[in-house]
Amino acid sequence: NVITNTKRHAIYLAGGAVGCVVDGNTIDTTDNIGIQSNTYSNQPYTDSCIISNNVVRNITKSINYGYDSSICIGVYGKHSRTKIIGNICGGYIDCGIDVSGVSGDVIRAGVNAMVENNSVQGSSIVIQGGIRISDIDAIINGNRVESASSAPSIVIAGGTAPVSTPVVISNNTIHTSSTGVA
Repeated sequence: NVITNTKRHAIYLAGGAVGCVVDGNTIDTTDNIGIQSNTYSNQPYTDSCIISNNVVRNITKSINYGYDSSICIGVYGKHSRTKIIGNICGGYIDCGIDVSGVSGDVIRAGVNAMVENNSVQGSSIVIQGGIRISDIDAIINGNRVESASSAPSIVIAGGTAPVSTPVVISNNTIHTSSTGVA
């Protein structure tokens, strides 16, 4: 699919999605978040979804939604075994790939996320970083993160909750960022 000039989300996985595959899409010029998976506390876990081989670029932020809202790929709330693999992300303001777990009423509820072999290219105005994650037992492996801003390339954070552990970070290439991993 080729999806252009959309408001809010180009692709959205709602709470309770199981085994969904979002693969091979081109998303260009979307406001808010290009591909989003979001699960609230009163919904069943989103489980075993794969977001792979997508090109997501030019994510704008024309409205203040009250949260970080210029993100290529965002996974929030109650989720497990989410795989984000082989995507190309660029042209965002807040974060390229955000698996921070925060979803309105849920704080850091994700487990076993894998962020692997993605290419994330930021600009000089990136605020939060290339990849941000707060899942428990997460793996960040083989990604290429390029950024010209002062934001960290890979951020391990828990939002309002303590930082999650363990997170395995290996074989990533970080280029032109003032801070590699924070």
